[in-house]
Amino acid sequence: MRKHGKDKAKTSGGGESTSETKTRINRTKTKVMTKEELIQKQIEDIMDEFNFGEVQKVMESLDWTWSETGCVPEEYDLRKGARKLLKEAAKMIDDSLDLSGGSTSTGGFLATSRAGCGYEDKWLRLDLHFCVDSVTLDGESFD
Repeated sequence: MRKHGKDKAKTSGGGESTSETKTRINRTKTKVMTKEELIQKQIEDIMDEFNFGEVQKVMESLDWTWSETGCVPEEYDLRKGARKLLKEAAKMIDDSLDLSGGSTSTGGFLATSRAGCGYEDKWLRLDLHFCVDSVTLDGESFD
């Protein structure tokens, strides 16, 4: 989860915060965020937890350069690129479908999004991967 402290909502007289009044509460009394809030939270959680320093070390050891700069990217550039990919993947979620999402990749990073409708709730998930090697086979027909 996040390494940083959570922001506390300001209250307005009656003790209930503005953010609480705009947020639905599900049957288990947990806060249900809007799609945009959840996307932002997941991006922040990924950015806090992903080991960009290790990725940079791997890229240095492989002399893996990005074409825009011709250099091994610094951690700041890795973070910037990853955040951009995560936002692009999130845009692939289609609220009109029961299950949607997609993926986008560049510079070793792969960002994916998945979203759907469960029994009572809508859900979504973002993922970030750094790939040194991978194999994808062509789809084949089956009975």
